[in-house]
Formats: sequence, C-alpha cells, structure tokens
Amino acid sequence: MTTEGFGRGLAYDGRHLLVGASLFAEEYADRDHDDGFVDVYSADFTLLGRVVFPRSSIRDIRLLAGDRGLSNHSRKVGGPNGRDHV
Repeated sequence: MTTEGFGRGLAYDGRHLLVGASLFAEEYADRDHDDGFVDVYSADFTLLGRVVFPRSSIRDIRLLAGDRGLSNHSRKVGGPNGRDHV
C-alpha cells in the first residue's frame, strides 16, 4: 500500500483501515499550506475513498470509540460503563 504523502497515522475499526497523510513540505512554515487527507480502505486493502482537509496537515488518526492507539495517553472510550481505560 502506498500513499502520495507523508504517513501521519493509522487506525483500524474492524472494517475500515484509515491512513492519514500530509503532503511533504520542504519548510516547516509551509506545512499548513497544503492539503492533508485520510485514505479509507476496506479490510482487504481496497481503496474506498479519501477525505481531504484543505490547507491542513494531519498529525495523527484516532477513533472516537474503541480506540486502541499506541500513544502513552490512549484511552478506550465508550465501554460498557463508558469509563473503560486501556
């Protein structure tokens, strides 16, 4: 799987794989002048579509519910009692 940008996050919800990317900028100040995007793939890696964020860069991809991110600050949100932590 390839992307035309700099990979900036990955999330999987059991059905869809979300891959965040931002276009590579030579200068730090130019990072927010190009579009960021999230490519959406099926579980068999078929590209389903792209969500574009104009003049923005993607920093990370996280799920709103059931997130299993690798961040030291990750939390599982929305468990049976809404308070389950990972």
